[in-house]
Amino acid sequence: MDPRYSNSVLAVRYTFFAFSLITLILFGSRIKKLAFDNWVIEQKFVAVLSFLLIWFNDPLYAATLLAPNRITAVIGVIFFSNFICCLFLYWLVLYHRIVVENGTKHSTALTKPKIIVCALLWLFFVVSYSILVV
Repeated sequence: MDPRYSNSVLAVRYTFFAFSLITLILFGSRIKKLAFDNWVIEQKFVAVLSFLLIWFNDPLYAATLLAPNRITAVIGVIFFSNFICCLFLYWLVLYHRIVVENGTKHSTALTKPKIIVCALLWLFFVVSYSILVV
């Protein structure tokens, strides 16, 4: 593998990791003024997605390049799968809130079937990508 390519990939990943961390800190400092009971479901999802975005940028990628092994590859797959499945769940809930609930404050959009679908999708991602990277 070309070292210049590896260094550029590391630079991009850690740059976006830093931006994600800064964004999470800024969002957290702004939202903490609001009581948690007053958060709508979208704000809760944005907080979770902001946290998962940090891990989606894979801060352990340098370890994957320096000492490639199965564990770091599978951890990267889990980070990726967590973010993508949570983002999909967010879209499902957001669609439900727009179409069915019309933006009411107290939401019932997060239902068991949606969670089960996203959990099965997560399981599919983890198993299939883990087989590919191992």
